[in-house]
Amino acid sequence: MAVVESALIFEVERDARARGESEGVLADWRRRFDHIIVMTAPDEVKVARYAARIAASGPARNAAERDARVRLARQIPDAEKAARADFVIENTGDLAALRTRVDAVWQNLRAESERNNRSSS
Repeated sequence: MAVVESALIFEVERDARARGESEGVLADWRRRFDHIIVMTAPDEVKVARYAARIAASGPARNAAERDARVRLARQIPDAEKAARADFVIENTGDLAALRTRVDAVWQNLRAESERNNRSSS
């Protein structure tokens, strides 16, 4: 099993098609993966987390928040991504809750992988 982290899988595909690509790696990006896991959080939580990573306070914090909002405006909304995903993990709580959700998805993927390995043997 391999995991690829790519925050913009759906945007890569969307942008390739907007450029007129109907075939090829980028226009067909989603199909290159067996499963897609989307991690969601409310936009204000995303903005706050991003800004906290960039700057603790003051004008730099305000600039980071504006930057985060601009970036979010260019992305496909979480609800649309979630509708196209195989698994959705809500990242709205603390780290322990997130680990529990991630572990549940991981166990599901491992079980599927083991079933596939047994059936192909």
